[in-house]
Amino acid sequence: MVRSSVNFRKTFIRVRTVLAVAFLALISGCKVGPDYAPPRTELPDKWEQAAVSGLEDGTANLQTWWHQFDDPFLNSLIEKARTNNISLQIAARRIDESMAVRGIVRSEYFGTVDAGGTAQITRSSEGTTPLPPGTDRESEYYAVGLEAAWEADLWGRIRRGVESAQAGVEVSIEDYRDVLVLLNAQVAGTYVDARTLQNQIDLTEFNINLQQATLQLTRDRYNAGLVAELDVHRAELNLARTESSLPSLRSDLKQAINALSVLVGELPSPLQIQFEKTFPIPSASVPVFAGVPANLLRQRPDIRRAERAIAEQNARIGLATSDWYPRLFITGDLKLDSTSASGFFNSGNVAYAFGPQVRWNIFNGGRIRNQVNLEELRTAQAVSVYEDTLLRAVEDVENAMVFYVEQQERLKALVRSVKAAEASVAQVQDLYKSGLTDFQNVLDMERSLFEQQNLQAASQGNIAHGVISIYRSVGGGWRTGSDTNVQTTASLGNEISQP
Repeated sequence: MVRSSVNFRKTFIRVRTVLAVAFLALISGCKVGPDYAPPRTELPDKWEQAAVSGLEDGTANLQTWWHQFDDPFLNSLIEKARTNNISLQIAARRIDESMAVRGIVRSEYFGTVDAGGTAQITRSSEGTTPLPPGTDRESEYYAVGLEAAWEADLWGRIRRGVESAQAGVEVSIEDYRDVLVLLNAQVAGTYVDARTLQNQIDLTEFNINLQQATLQLTRDRYNAGLVAELDVHRAELNLARTESSLPSLRSDLKQAINALSVLVGELPSPLQIQFEKTFPIPSASVPVFAGVPANLLRQRPDIRRAERAIAEQNARIGLATSDWYPRLFITGDLKLDSTSASGFFNSGNVAYAFGPQVRWNIFNGGRIRNQVNLEELRTAQAVSVYEDTLLRAVEDVENAMVFYVEQQERLKALVRSVKAAEASVAQVQDLYKSGLTDFQNVLDMERSLFEQQNLQAASQGNIAHGVISIYRSVGGGWRTGSDTNVQTTASLGNEISQP
């Protein structure tokens, strides 16, 4: 009884010592390696005057910028794409993947506990193991127990790993947002292409009818002996040339609708039916705002992703540096074992072992030094990628703004040229009927009208593309609640919908 009391006190003292070591390891732990500091960036207070001439000052609604086109069909297509697009679903799956990686790394905080058991009967060979007569050659062994191990994160190895994994999650979220921004622009741009092609088809059919009437006029005048047969052939040539452009336009329209179908995650047939009727080319119903360059840092997912990639890589420097230092583990096992199944659960069959262990890699041939150097170089590369991304983003925005502004000026000139061409065609036809002008003038004016009308339609489409490019280039369209529409993970939550 006295011996049991002494053994209990000894055990209690040992356990208390081990727990004290673990507690001191927890409260004294530090993190090796550099702490992350976001890169300093300098952006101009405003855009170049040439880029924003004709744009409004102020802040636009970036969340649902496509509503400015006031086109319910376009709105529905974008919502379908945000729900069904396969590329967006893949990006969401990658968020889940990165969160799973983070969970694996975080699990190192808690150590491991393994359970095991053994039940075996062995018999020794008479030919190899001589035993005294009457000795039983069979023996039994039974054991069941737990083994545990926990690492004290003295130098922040685990914490740096979690820090890197968390930044990796944020990188994947920004990847998702980037796909979403591009998807919005692709759907809107492809829709504009389809509407532009529809209008060009209508214009082509209008000019075919006009030139058919001219051909009939030349035939009538030829039959009346008023003009040479050459006028008829030239009218036939002009008409055939215009008719030849129609199949290409129809083919391009079908391809645009098929591309839209892929973007919204549907088969092409339903959309082909919905595009049977021609609608005007979309145009913004409100002014386009220039915004502020500094907002790029807060809004563009590719810039945000590049910044998070630096943080992810920076933490890996500390992770590699921690290999220079010893690692402290608290290990132990508790089990019941016996050579007999009877009375197996008796207290006398309890066995245990516990205590701290230290592992220290004191020689590695320069591996750790080179690994730290490698992570530092990769971090420097990530910084360069961030700086390059920022510069290209500024270039992207200013190019989009200049394109939009200049296309507006171009459209104004084309509107005047179309009006002049329409008036010229009407006048030259009257003169030709009166015999006061050569037929070549009729052909030239009809070709000019066809050309200018198509250029005007293309310019209207380009202006819509300019609006789309501006809002894409500033990262518009990812902070809406429908960022979580994709039915792939509940873990996206507010992490995606909040900046």
